[in-house]
Amino acid sequence: MSGDIDYAFPTGTVFNARSYLVVAKDPAFIQQTYGISGVFGPFSNNLPNASGTVRLRNRQDAIMLEVKYSSQDPWPIAADGAGPSLVLTKPDYGEADPQAWSASCTKNGNPGTNNVAQTNSLTKVVINEFLAHTDPPLYDYIELFNTHTAAVAIAGCYLSKDPSTNRYQITNATINARGFLSLTETQLGFMLDAGGDTIYLTDPTDTYVIDAVRFTAQTNSVSSGRYPDGTPGFQALSSRTPGASNSPPVQWDVVINEIMCHPMSDNGGDKTWNCTTGAAMRLTSAIGASCTE
Repeated sequence: MSGDIDYAFPTGTVFNARSYLVVAKDPAFIQQTYGISGVFGPFSNNLPNASGTVRLRNRQDAIMLEVKYSSQDPWPIAADGAGPSLVLTKPDYGEADPQAWSASCTKNGNPGTNNVAQTNSLTKVVINEFLAHTDPPLYDYIELFNTHTAAVAIAGCYLSKDPSTNRYQITNATINARGFLSLTETQLGFMLDAGGDTIYLTDPTDTYVIDAVRFTAQTNSVSSGRYPDGTPGFQALSSRTPGASNSPPVQWDVVINEIMCHPMSDNGGDKTWNCTTGAAMRLTSAIGASCTE
């Protein structure tokens, strides 16, 4: 194994059919913690938190498999410090594709065994809309949506912006079928960072993450959400709809329409960008380049 870690399996190591093989930084600790045996290691160096590379090489040192993981979307956000590990749940995409990976169904992962999916109705609830950049009289808010065709009781679940602090426990709440629950910063006891933040929804027993969202800087008073409700991906919405179906995505007057990032000349001065707009205007970029329509 290579990349951000290094480890060579001992001569004669046999990998049985339909079985798991675990390699750890501290094999004894992993065996004691998870109640498993036969853990290999230790490997040298460490797996970085933000992003890293893990490779499996054959005896001739050729790369057989390679994963370059990240803590940013589209990689599963819950696996970045909230407890879950990264699990290959859709191998048909290939190990290099973020869509092939999911956060483990329980915190602390499940080394040496299979990932058993949660089957309770809480998994039908998603973070559906949020507003993080506000000025009075607006308040930050987080909206949950029940994608299920039956009501889901979420009393005891936690909402937070940090896996261990600033946690709000939802009390006496049931979300109707295809229904919504919206909570403001005054109810939650914390504000979202307009420059970018992470939202976690965890179960009452705090053993798994139901949903997690990481976002970058948000435009003032413009909420972000799934459209249609419950579907993958977040977009800036044309209007704020806490507690109701999300509005369509906002249609900006100006969009980035074309980029030349690597000109044939390799001359930095030839790098350009282009915009398109519904009205005549001139824009100037941060480096002084401009575009006109």
